[in-house]
Amino acid sequence: MNYSSQRQPTKRVLIAELLETTHAVSDNPDDITRYLIPSGELAYRVLIGGTLTELGHDMTSDDVQMYRARIGDGTNDITFTARKDFDPEVYSKMKEIDESSNSIPPAFALVKGRVDTFSNDEGEVFVALNPEEFQIVDRDARNMWVADTLHATLERIETPPEASDAVALADDVYGGSGLDWLTDSGIENLRNAIE
Repeated sequence: MNYSSQRQPTKRVLIAELLETTHAVSDNPDDITRYLIPSGELAYRVLIGGTLTELGHDMTSDDVQMYRARIGDGTNDITFTARKDFDPEVYSKMKEIDESSNSIPPAFALVKGRVDTFSNDEGEVFVALNPEEFQIVDRDARNMWVADTLHATLERIETPPEASDAVALADDVYGGSGLDWLTDSGIENLRNAIE
């Protein structure tokens, strides 16, 4: 099926799992590239949430303005940027937040964005999040995101490989190693964070 003309659904993903995502899937050259997350979900676009710990204005080497932000969800954290020329809506939102309050960060936030990967000269694969939407939320919204995302993640993990092509592929590609972050204590920490 050609997905290039269809808007891809947003998948809720914990940051630790997103950072372990290294496998790209494209059925043919006309399709968009989706990424196989270790628990067995194909994702082009993800929703992450947590605590915004850094937000600041920066410039690229070619004088393009951008905002850089860092968000953590209790499993790990990720830094992403919004360039004024590529992501004007997110850039404007981050600028508005930065200029409107001296107390942010820290704050609770949700970020929706496209997943991408890149490799260094040594062949290490890194994950990038290209933000499409960014917003500050209250504790209740953050807690709902954590609960829903944890539930979806555990549901994928408990799905037997024979019941889902994506789960079977994730089992073949990652062999469970992409879920090393998911320990009983890690799940308990997330559950405790929302109680």
